[in-house]
Amino acid sequence: RMPYLCARITRWIPCGMPFNETKLMKKVLLIATLMLSANAMAQCSDLFFSEYLEGSSNNKAIEIYNPTSSTINLSDYVIYRYNNGSAIATDSLFMEGNLLAGDVYVAANPSAVAGILSVADTLHTITFYNGDDALLLKRISSGVTLDAIGIVGVDPGTNWAVGSGATSEFTLVRSLGIQQGQLNWAVGATEWTVFPQNMLDSLGAHSMTPCAGCVPTSSSISAAACVSYTSPSGLFTYTTSGIYADTVLNAAGCDSIISINLTIGAQGSSMAVSVCSSYTSPSGLFTWTTSGNYSDTIPSVLGCDSIIAIDLTIGAAFSSISVTECVSYTSPSGSYTWTTSGIYADTIPSAGGCDSIITIDLTIGASASSMTVAACQSYVSPSGTTWTSSGVYTDVIPNAAGCDSVITVNLTITSINTGVTLTFTTLIADQVGATYQWLDCANFTEIAGETNSFFSPVVDGLYAVEITLGGCVDTSACTLVELSSLEENAFGQALRLSPNPTSGAVNIDLGKEYSEVVASVYTLNGQLIGTESFTQTSAIAFNIEGEAGIYFLVLETETGERAQLKVVKH
Repeated sequence: RMPYLCARITRWIPCGMPFNETKLMKKVLLIATLMLSANAMAQCSDLFFSEYLEGSSNNKAIEIYNPTSSTINLSDYVIYRYNNGSAIATDSLFMEGNLLAGDVYVAANPSAVAGILSVADTLHTITFYNGDDALLLKRISSGVTLDAIGIVGVDPGTNWAVGSGATSEFTLVRSLGIQQGQLNWAVGATEWTVFPQNMLDSLGAHSMTPCAGCVPTSSSISAAACVSYTSPSGLFTYTTSGIYADTVLNAAGCDSIISINLTIGAQGSSMAVSVCSSYTSPSGLFTWTTSGNYSDTIPSVLGCDSIIAIDLTIGAAFSSISVTECVSYTSPSGSYTWTTSGIYADTIPSAGGCDSIITIDLTIGASASSMTVAACQSYVSPSGTTWTSSGVYTDVIPNAAGCDSVITVNLTITSINTGVTLTFTTLIADQVGATYQWLDCANFTEIAGETNSFFSPVVDGLYAVEITLGGCVDTSACTLVELSSLEENAFGQALRLSPNPTSGAVNIDLGKEYSEVVASVYTLNGQLIGTESFTQTSAIAFNIEGEAGIYFLVLETETGERAQLKVVKH
């Protein structure tokens, strides 16, 4: 294993460069070695495994060597991995590309160190082995197995022994004298040179004792084709003119290197053209009057079609655009500013110095409008504002163009007072100037003929009134009317309450002093709204909280006297 190589090929290899600098330099060194030994070379049979690396962690790689004197198409080859004694392949690597004579192909673990990745031809899971997994190299077209590492269907435990090492935790390099694969592992295990774990120096290149018996030859040809040319070996197809190299077997069965001076006649090209009104294609077959991408075909010097892609711009053009602005819009030429919606035309010079006429469909978004609205009780504006009284309001909403739209709202609110006052046994609607219909709350039916603003029931019950005003309808709450006397008085004739009706404050003369008096206030429907206690008093002052209406004031003493009084609050 040479650390340096100096030869008369310094165009490729500077003297003194380390042997393991890059994969490319390793390949050049191999080619140089083969050239120096050309008189002794002979064609060997087929691909074989040349290096096996099972290092620490994910530092794993497998190398294949081409010992022949010909380029080999790798798409006819596959590597199989058989895990833990399995007789069925666990993973496979179908290779691609061409492998030159004397060159190697390296498959590496995707998580390996940079020293492995830098020489890898592919990153693949085929390298997910750990010493007890067998590997086979097969040729697809013939179905022949070319080489093996380990034994398929056998689980060796931790690994297979290889000389002083093993198939785990070592780097194995195929010995110099091995020129083909070996299917008998008992023999194959003896064909490897063992190196320490993670030894990477030789990965990416391989040395082998040359095969004997062949003398390579060389020749050159000139070829011409319209579109593409397939090399004599059939391995390459070229689509552009140039000088290429191909390798075939000569009459002696040895490499014959052919230099091909190739001219491809059918050529593709492109051009950009700008004119004002029309353009005639290079072939003269077409005349175009609108901008666009076109193609034209003309014969080349070899009589093959030459296709030209033409990016054509016609300067004098008509176009149209739609524009939405909030307040105003300045035309593309800068000559006009418009503030109202409409269809406009503008003229600007095109890139070729020709007039371009643009039709502009303009929408000015900001707008003002007004509306008259009548509503009952309240109104929610287009922007979501709630108004409860009549008036003239201004509402602002974004329109479809995202601009403010100002709306003046002339609003009429019809509000109905649904209050009802009970005077003794007569119900009086607080709303005046409306249409009325009194209702029986027991079954919420209309009381026939009761359409005045007041109603005097003839039986006890709950009553309400439906009020119609300005096209709006609302109904009062149900009010309790009890025709029987609701008043009782155990205090005697000396009890006096004033004023009644009242605005809320009442004064009560009890007639004599009591140790304790409790005063409670109830609504017509019996809801307690307030209680207050008084001690050592013959007169009390009490305030009735709440809205106007009829209330019951209940007085009770510690000795059981009780009075129930009806109070009317304005």
